Amino acid sequence: MIDFITSNLNSLISILPQECNMLGKGVQDILSELYTVVEIATPILVVLLCTIDMAKAVIAQDDNEMKKSQSRSIKRLIIGLAIFLIPTVLDALLKLAGLAEGICKIGL
Repeated sequence: MIDFITSNLNSLISILPQECNMLGKGVQDILSELYTVVEIATPILVVLLCTIDMAKAVIAQDDNEMKKSQSRSIKRLIIGLAIFLIPTVLDALLKLAGLAEGICKIGL
């Protein structure tokens, strides 16, 4: 049974693309590192900016400012989430269009 699984797994791996056809290796490495930095910085910035906005609103003790702060925080959270979903959406679109074999493992 294990031999059957191993042989089928090896044949599956051999038909999968081994390298990125769309981007060169250097560009792929740079984009991957850049996206890793963005992945780390995005939640930090979202939390920091939301905290600063909320603190300003609480200190001002203004209900209108509190509502604006909540609205900005929600928008920032949505934008932060969108940044994390960009590689997944691009991968799906490129596979659907048949233009490339995904986005070369950048962000995935």
